[in-house]
Amino acid sequence: MDNMDINKLIDDVIKELEIGVIDSEIKFYMKIHSKNSTHFEITPVLNIKNREQFYSKIKEYIELFYDDVSYKYTEPKSAYIKRVIALLFANMSITDFNNPFEYVQRVIHFKKDSVLKEKIIPISIFDGNIDITVRKYNMETPYCFEPSLVNENEKYLLPIVSYGISDDTCYIYAIQDFNKHIKSPYYNKIKRMLYKLNKNVIDFETDEYKNYKNGETGYYPENISDVSPSAILSLTIFLNEIEKIGINKVEVIPYLPVRYENKIKVLAVKSIKEAKKNNLTEQEKRKIYLDAIEKQKYNQSNMTEKFIRTFYRVSHHFDNVNITSIPMELDDRLHIRLSKFEYSNNEILNEVIESSNNKTL
Repeated sequence: MDNMDINKLIDDVIKELEIGVIDSEIKFYMKIHSKNSTHFEITPVLNIKNREQFYSKIKEYIELFYDDVSYKYTEPKSAYIKRVIALLFANMSITDFNNPFEYVQRVIHFKKDSVLKEKIIPISIFDGNIDITVRKYNMETPYCFEPSLVNENEKYLLPIVSYGISDDTCYIYAIQDFNKHIKSPYYNKIKRMLYKLNKNVIDFETDEYKNYKNGETGYYPENISDVSPSAILSLTIFLNEIEKIGINKVEVIPYLPVRYENKIKVLAVKSIKEAKKNNLTEQEKRKIYLDAIEKQKYNQSNMTEKFIRTFYRVSHHFDNVNITSIPMELDDRLHIRLSKFEYSNNEILNEVIESSNNKTL
């Protein structure tokens, strides 16, 4: 990697993280502490037990990116490496800050092998196939699992699962739907089939939900019925695939504090710039700033809770998906143990599992 002083670049990033802004070709508004702070603020503290070993492990991680042509940028090499280091810190969970060496070792494992392979699964209930693609992602994880439903002429893209596998554990960071579906006969058929995933879900029948549905209350009761059917299908296919290759431990990471704070800071900076254009008073600017932050906090809370509920919903359908601890019970993660997928209380999911286990091309 030429003769660049990587240790100095790591030092620079950590110092800038103390201030709250990473000054690369693109500014990152992220803040951590490298030692305990006396300030009253909820900011992650990077607990480095052995600085030499930690820096050595970061260098190993950088080498993987530096040698990968798909991650090349036009910016100067030093700025590129700072970007890689900054994003490494951005994807740390609260637990990871307590053992950053182990964290970097884990993401090195993530990048070296996607583990899962592409395949096609014939499935009659959807009049076609389930196509599984594993592609480079470079967000919270270097790979994502991308299933789709395909017939002779059309493709219905399901939400992606952002994941990484290290040793015998699968870490899941997100389930996201970026697809802009075009309505068609096949689209309408799939939507009708996905709706059947909600059949006999008990939370639909609670008094709280009935009262809301009948307009008797404005309170919306959050429950396992309030998740995307397509996300349930994606997650089911994914969990079945990792169980088949012998991965039965899953850790779900619902919250990344540095990445979240960056979103808030970027939104706040944007709101301030917009406010300045309109010749507003300081009080009006302050209100816009605070409203923007509250909106982002509300949206993030909703996304995090819905993400976790998706796993509870899959656990509701399968006895072999066992949630063993919830966030803040042992750590900041949802822990799951898997055993073989054999039976679901939903006919659609039953067909998916039977086809996945018996008819792979």
